[in-house]
Amino acid sequence: MTKAKGRHRQETGLSEISGAPEVDETPLDADGTIEITHTETYVIDLGSDDRIAVRLELGSWKQLVDFAMVQKIRIDGRWRDVVRYDCAHGEVHVHYYRRGQKPPIKKRICGLSDIEDGYKQAETALFDAWEENRRRYFDG
Repeated sequence: MTKAKGRHRQETGLSEISGAPEVDETPLDADGTIEITHTETYVIDLGSDDRIAVRLELGSWKQLVDFAMVQKIRIDGRWRDVVRYDCAHGEVHVHYYRRGQKPPIKKRICGLSDIEDGYKQAETALFDAWEENRRRYFDG
């Protein structure tokens, strides 16, 4: 039986001798960014006048690079944003919209280094509280 070659060897200070080159977990392009290779978009209906629209941008190793998740409501035949989570401006943040009020309230969630956690928070917050978000939109 052979020993595991991963974390244990690194922690004990023993060198890796398997001959395999070390690869970064998140490979970067020459300019220090991650190339977006795949975009997924889909809409989840919550009712006849409520939906969540999702856009995911994935890198070459299928890692999450960027996302936007928006709860929308249909008013007078037009879809309006209620709550939007996105990664613009170098951070994951949320925008809370209110009917007739501008600009939306913006709140920081986390940095881009924690984008997976930010996505999970967005998903949980939108799907678990969509009715509350809807009420807040109308009540201000």
